[in-house]
Amino acid sequence: MYGPSRKRSFEADTDSRNNSNSGHNSHKRSRLDDRTRHAPRRTDRVQESDGARAWRLAKKAVIELGDDDSSSGPGSHEVSTPLLLHTRDLLLQEMEADAQGVKLGHLVALVVRAAARLAPKTALYATLVALLNAQQPGFGQAVVASATRTVELDLAFFCRATREHVAEAVDMDAFRRNKDTTAVAIRVRLLVRFLAALSAVKVCQVDNVLELLDAFQRPCTAQEEDNDDDDDAPCGSMTSSLRAREDAAAWKDFFALVVLDALLHGGHDLVRTSASAGQTLWSRCREYVLYRGEERNPRTSSAGPSSWRTRRLQMDLLWGPEDEDELPALCASSDVLSLFYEAVSAVQSVEGEDKAAAWHFPGVSYSLDDFASKLENAEAHSFTVSFAIDLIKLDSNKIPAYTAWFRILSEESGVAGAAVAAMPLASYLTIRNHFVDTFETSYPKPAIAAKLLLGQCRTQNARFASSVAEGASPVKTEYLLLETLLVAALSESTKAKLGYFCSVLYHLVKTDASMVSPPLAVVVELLFRQVPTMRAAAVDSFVLLLSHFLSNFEFKWRWAAWSYVLEASEDDPQRLFVSAVIERCVRLSYLQHMQSTLPAEFHVLLPPAPKPRIRFRAAKEEDAVIGAMPDDTSPASEFYQSVATKLKGHPPASALRSWLNEELPRLEISRTEAIEVVWTCILEAGAATFTHMRLLLEKYGKRGELFAGAHQSGEDVDADGLALVKTVASVWLKSPQHIGLILNAMLRQDLLRPVAIVTWVFTPDAVQQYSWPYVWEILRDTLKFVRDAIDAKTQKLEQAAAPRSSEDRDEEMPDVATLEDDRKRLQEDMRQLLILLFKGFNRVLIEHKAECEAEGSDPRDNWFHSTLSQMQAIGHRYRVPLEGALDELQLGIFSSSASADADAIKLYQLIRDTYRSA
Repeated sequence: MYGPSRKRSFEADTDSRNNSNSGHNSHKRSRLDDRTRHAPRRTDRVQESDGARAWRLAKKAVIELGDDDSSSGPGSHEVSTPLLLHTRDLLLQEMEADAQGVKLGHLVALVVRAAARLAPKTALYATLVALLNAQQPGFGQAVVASATRTVELDLAFFCRATREHVAEAVDMDAFRRNKDTTAVAIRVRLLVRFLAALSAVKVCQVDNVLELLDAFQRPCTAQEEDNDDDDDAPCGSMTSSLRAREDAAAWKDFFALVVLDALLHGGHDLVRTSASAGQTLWSRCREYVLYRGEERNPRTSSAGPSSWRTRRLQMDLLWGPEDEDELPALCASSDVLSLFYEAVSAVQSVEGEDKAAAWHFPGVSYSLDDFASKLENAEAHSFTVSFAIDLIKLDSNKIPAYTAWFRILSEESGVAGAAVAAMPLASYLTIRNHFVDTFETSYPKPAIAAKLLLGQCRTQNARFASSVAEGASPVKTEYLLLETLLVAALSESTKAKLGYFCSVLYHLVKTDASMVSPPLAVVVELLFRQVPTMRAAAVDSFVLLLSHFLSNFEFKWRWAAWSYVLEASEDDPQRLFVSAVIERCVRLSYLQHMQSTLPAEFHVLLPPAPKPRIRFRAAKEEDAVIGAMPDDTSPASEFYQSVATKLKGHPPASALRSWLNEELPRLEISRTEAIEVVWTCILEAGAATFTHMRLLLEKYGKRGELFAGAHQSGEDVDADGLALVKTVASVWLKSPQHIGLILNAMLRQDLLRPVAIVTWVFTPDAVQQYSWPYVWEILRDTLKFVRDAIDAKTQKLEQAAAPRSSEDRDEEMPDVATLEDDRKRLQEDMRQLLILLFKGFNRVLIEHKAECEAEGSDPRDNWFHSTLSQMQAIGHRYRVPLEGALDELQLGIFSSSASADADAIKLYQLIRDTYRSA
């Protein structure tokens, strides 16, 4: 299906061809390849002693434990038994030969680290520890102590830093030191699951594990003070209080998920061993899950009831339901907490002799029958630490991500897709959870992730094949893998993480195309069918993912299957999607290559050759064609010729400004038109390559270098900036890529302010382009520019507050007060931009409906749906900074007394009621 692979960088679209019309970006050899070629051959392993080799192989056996399950046989326990016993013997030999106990500490740390990173092998590592604990109780005790200590420190990391914490020494753990919240959250969940598995194999006390789970679940069901009826509180304080309560609810979701995850993997042994405590814990889980589904909306009553589950997930879905009344059900079916509860509840409800068998999920469970006799007399160890969670102390900036588990495959997805859709829920959740954890724990190493994921698929396929009924279709978990991968990619908002997912997909196809290509084609086709109703952010991610993937395989795809979009209208969502993919592919290659690769009928979707559009020069040429006299040439065209001639001499900015100061008073054109003429000439002079453009912007692109006066007001500065943005959009009308890159460069050169770009987005020329993605991409990049500046100031403030080593104390301390003022100014700029954004959105909707009413057409056309979808995506992405502008928006634009558009009000309420963590 695919041609030869040409690995390309995901960031290649931002480093575009210097020549816009021609030139081939050949594959660049990696520096690592050069180092490998000329580096001397390693000789350390040839010279290593027998003891060192045995120690290295023992550690390697721990890491690779269970990786070759699929090649040894169909049954999971038949495969794992010899591997576990062999690994146990290797480790016992190393520990017995180590009189000082140094290797024991290394092995304990290795096992705990592996259990916290390799999610599919949690049960294997627990069983390995149990086998070692039966003969070396000290090893099991050390593993339990290390795991519980790590969980304790990770929970402390989630709390807000105090002065005592700041004064402490630097944390040696890389995840906590780098403030990698996602990695720490995954480690907490996997280690708690690991401890639950250890209790099942008699390494630690079941009562201790239940106490740990109860400590996690107890804050979730604690009674809250209800302040919804406090009408005397100011709006700002009410908003702050609601936000704090929502942050607490988000933390509860995380802790409840940790508990349900542990119950899904070891609930039978926990409940069976301690029935009363287990039932109490399960009752609390049920109480919290049901509470999340209750219809209540503390922010407002005007938009109708809405549960916390719906408000947290309604804008994370890849696409919404056809009927709005079905939204709560769709959120529930995509809510990982509800799904885990449903799976555990289904197993818990089984009675009689079948209850134990129900906990062995098809395709994923390891049998411990072979080890029962070896573990009978094992010593179970107690926890040396106790756990207590105070929601008030938790840092709202460290809330772990909570994503929707959207399902793509259904009964109508072919035989293999239907088999995945019909999997037992517990098996489906466990396998998908393993895939998600592998994505996260392998980041940013896509080759390792692809290797682990394909190994998991082969292992699970072998297990399903051993238990499939005669005549039934076996489950192919690679379909579930591609579903999980594409849902994660389309839900991702950061380009770095999206590039990682794209690279994982590349390595999957490169490693085993025969296994991965069929499910990839099915899942991509199912997603393509949903493009008309898909969220704008998901469509943008889909375009990036598919275009970068195709760039690695010579852009070969089943284009003919999408040929029907050529007959649709120009603003049809599917046609626009295919056009956006092709345009992005041109950025990653070049126009002539895409013309030779694409079928001829798709050439109409290729972007035109990027050439500047100079309206002053065109007007003069037209005058010459019709025989007009030179005296009839417009003043703007004459000034254009003068500036173009002046720029050919490459004058410095100061000389050009002096010349402009002399010429402008004599011109019969406005200041705005003069700005347009001068910058049209500069843009034309730099049109050859992006390097030329960058150098000219550095030369003439400082704010106030050419036109601004010493006492120019802020309004005049913004007016000049708006004229400049309009000029760029006009000159490069046929190349949206140039518009975005040039405006971004101008922002970084401080030539214009972000407010100028946001204002331009709602001008008539830009409004007409709303169905095409480039206007919204420019808007997103502008807002991201401001947010990145805020994050940079925040990072500097955190570095200033961090403990300094003796080597760093001689460095100059940053001015904290100045940094604080700069950050507050940037935050206020962001707030004003968001207010301006919603004001403009409301205005263009009103104008659009008025025009449609005058023309007698339906206002709910493709332009309307595209605009709402894009605004929803921006509102969701910037929901946290929008919190400070809600009161002003509510009172000034979207109040009952204001004449706001009904659809604008509805979208604003949707964004306001949706929760997104910081």
